[in-house]
This record gives sequence, structure tokens and C-alpha cells, in this order.
Amino acid sequence: MLRRGFWIAWLLLNTVTTVLAAEKPQKTILVIYSDRNNLAGNTIVDEALRSVLTARSDLPIDFRSEYINNATPLSERSLSALRDFLRNKYEREKFDVIVAVGNDALLFVGGYSDELFEGVPIVSWGSRDLIDNWGTGPAVTGVVEPELSSHLQGGLDFIRTLQPNLRQVFVVSGSSPFDRQRESTARRTLRPYEASITLTYLAGLSLETVQQRLSNLPM
Repeated sequence: MLRRGFWIAWLLLNTVTTVLAAEKPQKTILVIYSDRNNLAGNTIVDEALRSVLTARSDLPIDFRSEYINNATPLSERSLSALRDFLRNKYEREKFDVIVAVGNDALLFVGGYSDELFEGVPIVSWGSRDLIDNWGTGPAVTGVVEPELSSHLQGGLDFIRTLQPNLRQVFVVSGSSPFDRQRESTARRTLRPYEASITLTYLAGLSLETVQQRLSNLPM
């Protein structure tokens, strides 16, 4: 998660900097995250965006962050409530860029951009399937998440190159529907490796349990 957060932050920084053409001395960015504010990856992305963009002397930034903070997809009623909350909170604000990090955030921004952010450029981090099926949604630019199967296979092949005697691999994932879907993809993709490697999946466990299991891995 930490490594993924650094990578997302670096790619988003390049895209946001390109979108923020210097037309006026003050720029205002709203970043909407799919998950909670204390998620490690979100913390890294948020801190990186703030520190790098505000450090540019020629690009003063007024930076705002919001978090959908939900493990399951929001109902239509909840989405409408979130729309009304953001509308009321930022009714006197004019944003220069909206950054949507994660599928839920991108779906929300795409669905309500005409009501909340009409004409504002959108920079995204989302799945390839979501972007491919974007349809008539607002124009969006940004970073597409790597295709998971090839990403997992390439990562494990690289590890085996560095450690040819590798015998055990532990795969950690969460408990949300999205995490369960990714776990299923991992099991399917990595199954051919089971002839030579023992794969152990730590899925849907509490953070404390995961930390305990990882701190006692066999040598």
C-alpha cells in the first residue's frame, strides 16, 4: 500500500501540474478520495500533492481534501447527501482542478460534475474498466490503475528473479467488496505458481491480526 501510494502520488503530481496552467496567481484544488483520511496510501498521496505543489513558488495553491470514507458503494440517497454537503460547503469557492482518487470518487465526480464542478478539469486515478466504460461522462485525464493480473504476475516473476529459491509467498488483502474482488483475481492469476511456491492468503483480517501474522513469518 505504501509503495502504491508513492507511485500514485508521483503520477498524479505530473498530471495535475500539467493541468494547472498558470493563468492566474492563485489556484484552488479539491481532491476527493474514495477511502478514509487515515488510510496509508491516501495520506501519502495527500501529503505529496500538498508539499510538492505548494513548494512551487510560481504556483501558489489553496488545497482542499474530502473523503467518501465508505467501505461499500454508497446508496443513491447517500450520494445525493454528499452532493448537497459539498455544494453547501463550497458554494462560494471556484476550483481550478478536481482530483478524484479511486473508483468511488471518480464515479461521484463524474455523476455530479455538472451540478458541482461544471467546466472544471478533472484529474483521476481509477481502474481501466471504469475509464473504458466512461461513456458520456465529463472529460477526464489522469492515471489508469495497472491491469491487476499482469501486475501481479510481473511482480512475482521479478521477485523470483531476485530470489530464485523462493518457496513461500504471503498475499495480504482487505475485507471490502473491492478487496475481495482483487483477492479473487490474485488467486486465479497466481494459481499456476502453486506447483513450486506455497501461497498463503491473509484476507479479511483485522489490522492487528495481520500485523501479528506478518511479524511471525517463517524465515
